[in-house]
Amino acid sequence: MAWTKAQQNVIDSRGKNLLVSAAAGSGKTAVMVERIIELVSDEKHPVDIDRLLVVTFTNAAASEMKERIMNALEKKVQDDPDNQHLLRQIARIQKAQITTIHSFCLNLIREHFMEVDLDPGFRIGEEGEIGLLHQDALAYAHIFAVHHLHAFKRLRRQHRALVRARKFGAHRHDDRHLARIQRLANSALKIIRRDHAGLGQHLPFD
Repeated sequence: MAWTKAQQNVIDSRGKNLLVSAAAGSGKTAVMVERIIELVSDEKHPVDIDRLLVVTFTNAAASEMKERIMNALEKKVQDDPDNQHLLRQIARIQKAQITTIHSFCLNLIREHFMEVDLDPGFRIGEEGEIGLLHQDALAYAHIFAVHHLHAFKRLRRQHRALVRARKFGAHRHDDRHLARIQRLANSALKIIRRDHAGLGQHLPFD
C-alpha cells in the first residue's frame, strides 16, 4: 500500500508522544496497524505484541484491529517463515491488549482487586440494571433533599413569626424558642449543604 508522507511519518515516528488527527475514512486504522507491525517486526529493537496497549472505543473496532494485525503478521511470516519472533507474535496476539478502554480497566481491576479492596466476584451491570440503580439513587436523593429543605423552610417560618411577635411585645421567654428553632434550622441547613451541594447555598436563615 502506498502511504502519504504524513501517514509514513506516523508509521516511522519513534521515541516521542504522537497525536494523530484525521477525518473518518482517511486510513487511521490501516496506519495504526502498519505502525504496530513495524514495531513488532523491527530488526534492531523488536517489540512483543503483548507488550503493547492498543485501545479503541468499541468492541467491533477492537476486533477489527486485532484481525488486521493478525493478517499482517501472517503475511510477514509467509515472506519470512523461519522468523521465530514473528511466529511467537502470532501465538501471543490472543493475549495482546487490543481492546476497549472499558475492557482494559476491567481487566486491570480484576488483576489488582486486592489493592482496591473490591470483591473479586464483581461484575459489570447490565444496561437495564444500571438504569434502575440510577433511577433509585436519584429518587432517594430527591426525597432526602426535599424532606430537609421543607423542614428548614418550616423552621425558618416559625423563627420569623417569633421575631415578629417579639417586635410587638411578646414575652422575653420566647428567646429560648428562638434559640431552639435556630439550632434546628441550622442543623437542617448543614445536612442540605453537606449532602446536596448547591441546593442550600442561597437559603439565608434570617
